[in-house]
Amino acid sequence: MKIKIPFFSSVFKKEKKEYFLALLLKDEKATAVIFEELNGKIQVKGSHEEFFENSIEETSTEDLLETLDKAVSTAESTLPPNIETQKTVFGLKENWIENQVGESGSKIKKEYLSKLKKTSEALGLSPIGFLIVQEAIAHLMQKEEGAPISAILLEAGKKNLTISLFRAGRLIETQKAVIEGSIPDTCDKILHHFASEILPSRIVIFDEKNGERLQQDFIGHSWSKSLSFLHVPQIAVLPKDFDAKAILFGAAVQMGFEMLEEEDILITEKHRPAKLETPIKENEEIKKESETQEEEFEEEIEEKKSKEFVTEDFGFRNEEDVALNSKETKPEEAVKYKKEDKFDELENIENFELEQEIVKQETIDINKTESKISPKINKTSNFLAKGKSFLSFIFGKIKIIKIPKIPSGNKKIIILPVFALIVIIAAFLFYTFVVKAAVVLNIAPKTIEEIKELTFSTTKPSDYSKNIINAEIVSISQDGQVTGNVTGKKEVGTQAKGTITIYNSSTTKGRSLPKGTTITSSNNLVFLTEDAVNIASASGDPIGGITSGKAKVAVSAKEIGKEYNLPSGTKFTISSFEQSDVVGKNEEAFSGGTKKEITAVSKKDLDSLLAQLPKNLEEKAKENLLQKMQSDKTALPVFITTTFEEKEFDKKAGDEASEIKLTGIVKFSSFSYKKSDIDEFSKTFLGTNQKDLKLSDEGIQYEVVDLKVKNDKEATVKLRIKTSLIPNTDKEELIKEITGKSFTEAEDMLLKIPQSTKVDITLSPNLPFFPKALPRLPKNIKLLEEFN
Repeated sequence: MKIKIPFFSSVFKKEKKEYFLALLLKDEKATAVIFEELNGKIQVKGSHEEFFENSIEETSTEDLLETLDKAVSTAESTLPPNIETQKTVFGLKENWIENQVGESGSKIKKEYLSKLKKTSEALGLSPIGFLIVQEAIAHLMQKEEGAPISAILLEAGKKNLTISLFRAGRLIETQKAVIEGSIPDTCDKILHHFASEILPSRIVIFDEKNGERLQQDFIGHSWSKSLSFLHVPQIAVLPKDFDAKAILFGAAVQMGFEMLEEEDILITEKHRPAKLETPIKENEEIKKESETQEEEFEEEIEEKKSKEFVTEDFGFRNEEDVALNSKETKPEEAVKYKKEDKFDELENIENFELEQEIVKQETIDINKTESKISPKINKTSNFLAKGKSFLSFIFGKIKIIKIPKIPSGNKKIIILPVFALIVIIAAFLFYTFVVKAAVVLNIAPKTIEEIKELTFSTTKPSDYSKNIINAEIVSISQDGQVTGNVTGKKEVGTQAKGTITIYNSSTTKGRSLPKGTTITSSNNLVFLTEDAVNIASASGDPIGGITSGKAKVAVSAKEIGKEYNLPSGTKFTISSFEQSDVVGKNEEAFSGGTKKEITAVSKKDLDSLLAQLPKNLEEKAKENLLQKMQSDKTALPVFITTTFEEKEFDKKAGDEASEIKLTGIVKFSSFSYKKSDIDEFSKTFLGTNQKDLKLSDEGIQYEVVDLKVKNDKEATVKLRIKTSLIPNTDKEELIKEITGKSFTEAEDMLLKIPQSTKVDITLSPNLPFFPKALPRLPKNIKLLEEFN
């Protein structure tokens, strides 16, 4: 008969690997990430992304399936043979989700739920939960930065721009629009539609290809004055694959898997996600404690298996309330989810509501949202495991004392007080060495704004007392072209022509008419002779009658128009001759006169393009000029001179056309100066030399209000100079002062600091029976400053 020993069977039992799929569905692309779970630890095995031809909203179901199949199949290519992933966590857009009135949590909208049903059925996927991509990104940023974020998250696609507003870690609002013009301009317009009275002065860009270039575009952007920023926003860029990492992190936490440091997760260099900032280093004692727990972990594999994650905990049981029954279900009783009924249950797919996790035991734990699923139990188990490890460490240091035997009747009387004393000592030690506190001090910066008139001179040294800043002329040439509509009008046509007979009534002499002689009709229309002509004198006598001399000559109208097409028999007068001596008449009608109005290039059209091209090139010229500046210098954001080095029109004035194009090279010139000069000048009147105040992280901002150029060596500029001042506090001294104080005492002390408005204190872990007091060790207190 064989005897089964549970301990050894659990130790030598080979653990089974399980594979999961994280599928991110974003506006213009889909990303598949395959990860492996073993013993509660995760490891990324592969990932791949595919782009939609337009956007996911416009993509047909067939094209959507084809795109997702490519992404999943390529990501699965790194798995062992005959292994496919089925359990899937979806990363969805915020506008796919709706909050159910009167119900807790969120659900997928019906129109998108049908898409996910068809996708899951066609690809053989078993949905186990979903996360909102924007919230997952904010959650991971909170973990890495150590505090809930208040920022504007900006995702730029090829055609669309999506902006999400976060305040204290919570997603407040999301807006999406088609990109028109530059991305900063589109962002500026979208922000006008947000309902928030004050916008966070931090913009986080998520663009995997053009993040750094976009950052520079935003830094050089002039924000609308109507936007409610307290100061010029700071611009940050998220690393590549940060969204995939965020979904993976959020899913792992909710599924109760142990989260490892990034270097412990085996990811290839191609897919290794970069962190936004370097995380806070772990306390050495916590590291040692983690190592001790890892050793104990091998002895508790079977216990871990009993708490292993199953898909039914995420809303896939038939005719059962998961929220009520998840704690009671045992692993061996868990009903395996069948493929044929998983699509009927997709309406109940679980929303992985992200909690504001405590980072390295030092992160502020605010805006916490209760989860409806089993990770809540895992979190408690992790806490109890830490408590067990800590108590083992403490009592392991206490030497065993041999106590003489006690009569059985007195055992209860002695044991109970001793047990109570042990519990009190353990609680005291736990509170002293383990409990940590995060103190958030909200400060309202003191804003100072002045308008000063400065003289920028290339010939004089900087003299702050006389408002003079030394500068030098810097120039940059920018080429481009501009096209405009033609607005000029012009009459075109042909001249009327004909032949007239000229009569000379003088009997004494003949008449000669040179070419170009003016001849005027009876209705005052002017014609010109085309040739010279001689007319003989009149002949005859008074008795027999006088015959006038006559000659024919060709004429043409002086102007164009059909009104010059005169009928035959029209009489004409000849310039320089009396009508009684010389007259003319046409025997045949004039013809050929025409006239019409056309659109032709005018001088105004040319001047308009000459003014428009420099305006179009100005922003690009500013950007390029700042890029060529040395690190310690900058240039005025306005140009003092703008001249054409080259210019060429494709049409000239008077040409018939509907549009005209100008190509040219424009030279822009401005004043360059040292950044330190303007800072030092500002400090002379902004009050930054006070010992109890210092500049905020935003430093000094300025805006050109007016510019007057005296000559090519000097200009007078009116600057609006603005800065925010904050209390000059010593965090280490403040922490020492509030160490061991009650919450009320600590708040009273901190609120005495000038400009402080609010104090938030959070304990970690926050147990209900512990006193509301700060730890007695300064190293267990973290003080953060937030500026309104």
